[in-house]
Amino acid sequence: MSESPKISGPAELKESIERLDALLASETVEEKIRAGMGIRLALGMAQELKSGKPLGTETAELVSEWAAHFGQDSVDAAVRIAREFLVKPDSMRATLGRKLGLEKGAEMDEDGEDPEAGLDIDDAPDGELIQDGDAEA
Repeated sequence: MSESPKISGPAELKESIERLDALLASETVEEKIRAGMGIRLALGMAQELKSGKPLGTETAELVSEWAAHFGQDSVDAAVRIAREFLVKPDSMRATLGRKLGLEKGAEMDEDGEDPEAGLDIDDAPDGELIQDGDAEA
């Protein structure tokens, strides 16, 4: 499995966000939209943190727009994905890549754990992703 590109600075982060926004605007598959929104939210939160802004300074408006356009279930799924992406970026990237058919990789992450344990993107009701009892972000 190839390594993910490292985002080294604000310019690269901004470019990644712009590319993801363009992809989200053209995507029609609900699962890909939810995953993309989650990744976009995680990148937006990273951008806020890097620039020293409180979380939600820019992302709150984005999430509000998503709720109006895609519905609360999709936003809830995106928030869970963003949280997991921020906590476990490598395993989440691998899991989403496999689920979306973008990446084929080993079934175990670098810690020897199944990255899909407790995560079910395909069959989760109401966009549920985390099944381990964790509180929402």
